[in-house]
Amino acid sequence: MPADRVWMARPGAPERSGPMRYRSLAVVASLTLFIAPSARAEFPFPADANRCDSSGNPPGCIPLPNEMSGCNGEMWKYASTSVCTTDPAVLSSPNELFGVSGMSVEIAWRLETGRPDVVIAVLDSGIKWNDGGALNDLRKKFYLNRGELPVPQCAPPGPPGPDPYDCNGDGVLNAPDYDHDPRVSDRNGNGVIDPEDLILTFSDGVDNDGNGYVDDIAGWDFFENDNDPFDEVQFGHGTGEARDSTAEANNGGSLGTCPNCMVMPVRVGDSFVAEVNRFAEGVVFAVDTGAAVIQEALGTLNNSAFGQEAVDYAYRHSVPVMASAADEDSWHHNYPSNYVHTIVVNSIRDFGLQAVEPQSWLFIDGCTNFGGNISVSVSSTSCSSEATGRSSGIMGLLVSAGRDAVAAHTLVSPLTANELRQVIEQTADDLDFENQRAITFPDTIRYASEAGTDQFTGHGRINAHAAVARILAGKIPPEAEIRSPVWFQPLDPMRDGNLSVVGRVAAQRASGYTYRVQIGYGVNPLESEWVDVVPFGAPRTAPLDGVLATITPAEIPQPTPGQIARRQAEVADPSSKDYDQFTYTLRVQVLDQPGRQLGEDRRTIFIHDDPDLKPRYPLQLGADGGSSPAIADLDGDGIGDIVFGTSNGVVYAKHADGSNLRGWPVATDPLAIVSGSAAYASKAIPTPIRAAVLASVAIGDIDGDGLLDVVAADVEGKVYAWDYRGKRKPGFPVRVNLLYSSHAVRDPANTVDRLIIGSPVLAALGGDRGLDIIVGAADRHVYGWNGQGVARPGFPVLVVDASRMASVDATTHKVTPKPGALRGSKIIDSPAVGDIDGDGHLDIVVGTNEEYDEPPNFSLASGTAAALANSGLLSPANSRVYAIHEDGNNHAGGPFLAGWPVRIGLIERELLPVVGEGINASPALADVDGNGTLEIGVFPDAGPAYLLKADGTSFYGSDSSGNYLVMATEGYPASNSPDTPSFPAVGEGAFGALTAPGALAFAAPAAGLGRSLAIVLPEEQVNADDHTSAWETLTGKYLPAYPHHIEELQFLTGPSIAHVGATPLPQVVEGSAGYYLHAFDANGVEPTGWPKFTGGWHVANPAIGDVDGDGKNEVVVLTREGNLFVWDTAAAAGREEWPKKRHDLRNTGNYQEPPGQTSNRSRLHR
Repeated sequence: MPADRVWMARPGAPERSGPMRYRSLAVVASLTLFIAPSARAEFPFPADANRCDSSGNPPGCIPLPNEMSGCNGEMWKYASTSVCTTDPAVLSSPNELFGVSGMSVEIAWRLETGRPDVVIAVLDSGIKWNDGGALNDLRKKFYLNRGELPVPQCAPPGPPGPDPYDCNGDGVLNAPDYDHDPRVSDRNGNGVIDPEDLILTFSDGVDNDGNGYVDDIAGWDFFENDNDPFDEVQFGHGTGEARDSTAEANNGGSLGTCPNCMVMPVRVGDSFVAEVNRFAEGVVFAVDTGAAVIQEALGTLNNSAFGQEAVDYAYRHSVPVMASAADEDSWHHNYPSNYVHTIVVNSIRDFGLQAVEPQSWLFIDGCTNFGGNISVSVSSTSCSSEATGRSSGIMGLLVSAGRDAVAAHTLVSPLTANELRQVIEQTADDLDFENQRAITFPDTIRYASEAGTDQFTGHGRINAHAAVARILAGKIPPEAEIRSPVWFQPLDPMRDGNLSVVGRVAAQRASGYTYRVQIGYGVNPLESEWVDVVPFGAPRTAPLDGVLATITPAEIPQPTPGQIARRQAEVADPSSKDYDQFTYTLRVQVLDQPGRQLGEDRRTIFIHDDPDLKPRYPLQLGADGGSSPAIADLDGDGIGDIVFGTSNGVVYAKHADGSNLRGWPVATDPLAIVSGSAAYASKAIPTPIRAAVLASVAIGDIDGDGLLDVVAADVEGKVYAWDYRGKRKPGFPVRVNLLYSSHAVRDPANTVDRLIIGSPVLAALGGDRGLDIIVGAADRHVYGWNGQGVARPGFPVLVVDASRMASVDATTHKVTPKPGALRGSKIIDSPAVGDIDGDGHLDIVVGTNEEYDEPPNFSLASGTAAALANSGLLSPANSRVYAIHEDGNNHAGGPFLAGWPVRIGLIERELLPVVGEGINASPALADVDGNGTLEIGVFPDAGPAYLLKADGTSFYGSDSSGNYLVMATEGYPASNSPDTPSFPAVGEGAFGALTAPGALAFAAPAAGLGRSLAIVLPEEQVNADDHTSAWETLTGKYLPAYPHHIEELQFLTGPSIAHVGATPLPQVVEGSAGYYLHAFDANGVEPTGWPKFTGGWHVANPAIGDVDGDGKNEVVVLTREGNLFVWDTAAAAGREEWPKKRHDLRNTGNYQEPPGQTSNRSRLHR
């Protein structure tokens, strides 16, 4: 155990509070701190049939826990009565459940309060051991591994009993059992003995329990690969999650839904935005360590096969994975929740304003998602994150009830993960507002939840009492499982033939069963609309595992006009009414014998035929497409090849027919997993597991031999290079300096990481043959290496505003900021490279996640946007963008050009961790006015677009206060969107001539104000639009048809600009998170056959070029779900404007560089 761990929470050090959950356009309150545990604490908290319900009945009952008072959060969320309801219309409405506000948790506690042997593993940002309020709620609740701990020395001796570890006689091994152990002291200085004190005291470097995880005393940290899951950056989300599910009862703090369950902190990131393979490692650890429930309120950056394998491993071990639907008021597919075998939850709540009618408790939260994979809805007010925490605790009650039922001989075996899902879904309270959608709030309507299962609330609101009672009575549904197709899989039976439904059906608690397989059009088919593919048949006894049905194209029902109209009516926005037009649902039902219990599983799929899609596509890769594709002729046959990486750690080079080039694919280095863990040692999880590639590849001659090389970066901070044959280049991989992101550096002002998300850039910085490699890393440094893997002189460069720093450590580069610095530290965008000032030397332009509490450096000339910025409703700030000399730190006067860094204003600070802080939009370069110097187009995660000159000033000038004039944010009468003002958001921009040759426009993803408010306000806002925007660069005004409506967010992606239609001018080709790839021309018109449907979330930019040698462009795109699409177009191939992410094969982000999509040295020798 490193010695520095002892001092992370120092005696006398001030405790810090961090945001438990980020919410867009909302102020997040800090945690209240308490040091001494309350004397009223009650653990274990006994179940008692005479416990009061939320209305205080029956007379003489045992009072509710003291955390439930008035109609505070715990009261209304946990209530089984209408005591908190005052609206007569709600009290009398069956649709409103007669005003019952909560999930009947308080009467579930009459039957079950959880068991200490039911451990809930919280996979999140770790635990704030220095948060006294959290420890007041959780100190007794943290799981401890007795296999790595000595027996406590009880002083005075503990009560007699069978367990020598139980010093205080409460029946549980927890931190208080070591309160009087003379070997243990308050090592972290927080005033109590807690699990970190035990970690610091008893970590001896020996794997005493032989599970492969050395000294795993109280969870694990997969973010830092050690045994202390301390949240040293003080983000707090994981701490809040633990309280939601397992906080102790009757201690005056928070109150978890399973007050007797234990909690195991498993740190997988420094926020709720995590890397998926770290999540997967956490799942494997939790299962192998004995967790009974996995709680994950995450949004991972990526999707890998390892992620699905880990969830499957938990499922096979009967460990349910409770998963967050995400927080963006959208239907896009969040990971890890999009994996098969998760139980996906979203959030319902009150509106939060007394004037809004009805005064319902059943409004769908603004910061939650929906879709066909929603299992149940959860009463909660802090987005899907809180919903995940509360529901995980309720799942702990269900697991506990199952174990109690086994002990009582009501059940013969514990419940499987499938059975637990069946119970929680089937006992939920159905929510139906299809015909009662009116709300007295402007431009707002209820989502069209329906009787039965629907995409907005799943099976309904959790009813904890009904679920626990059903288990204790032994009424367990049979099992129905679909493994294939996976969630939201795009299919084309007319091209691909029959569809096989693969899964498992069983009824092992009954004498037999029968099953059926059905298909229906849409996300929510009516009961009368299902079509039997396999009808109920003769009873079976043995489980059936394999192909459950084969569906021929003729068996797929065509939608009727009535079904289409009903589907379109579910969406208030007419521009988005057909986003799910190709959706079908599969349903497998299992009826036990003698027919009293029904089990069910569903799968949302897409059925679509596109004549432009090339044969064999889409290819299913088994991992995401976050790495934008490039098109380059690697094998020298004169035809472009498709090159990209995945989160399986594989880099592909493919021909147009989907086959791999000789020597490809290649792979990154294996992760340093704990090979002794049971999952890996038994080969239940296949190894090796390789580091994910999220960054787009760069292609060029790095060693001066005249042949193309491929460069890729992984999330472990390594940069690789292969030659055109797939042979790894000497000197590679190279790696970022791990000292800059070590544990000793991390704190709230240094939220650094080793990962690389931004794309590597190739450019000749001087002094060597070939091209140099430039990357920005999440440790806030820009690195440079030559083609032999040797660090460039003057690199790496620490990219931070020195004027805002009090000090910088000379060795670790840990910064101590002056007051006013916010949380952001990382670099996640890609550097742009070009000679911006015309001095004959290259410059590197890059943004950071930095945010500072400063007046925003923008002048919004138009009224609404300016009024909004000055209203006090937002929390604006500034980020920074930098221009770095090509010789970095070796430049006389410092690494940054004069006038840099530049303050870039945000309309809202700390939007999202990692991907929504500061500048995540990679800068773009172009000479827009033809004067020989380059302008820089850039914008923050949420704020106006800037066009900067080489000296760091605004191309459009400044106002009288010195604030920069920026590109327009409103005033677009010809736009097809009424949502104004509009601000660029969470993506990146591109330059291209859309109206005439040489007349450059700047295009970017954006969102209207209504869309931003939709994440804060419950239910559906009618005028809430995402946008694709385009401006005239010389004036900063919108092109007449822009901003243009697009159906969904455009996270971390941006436009490519190229010809994809039979028109003389190019199109802005951009995908959203909502299933479509669009191609808008300057007038907002799409070519025939567009948009293109993928059914996925587009994070990767499309690449456009000739991949089959027919002289015409093809469009290549990947989705987060792992599907690769290639379409033919009618457009002649040629030099394009901005045909891929970062413009060209070298990823310079510089419009003046040759795009070179398929250009290559003449025939290479294969």
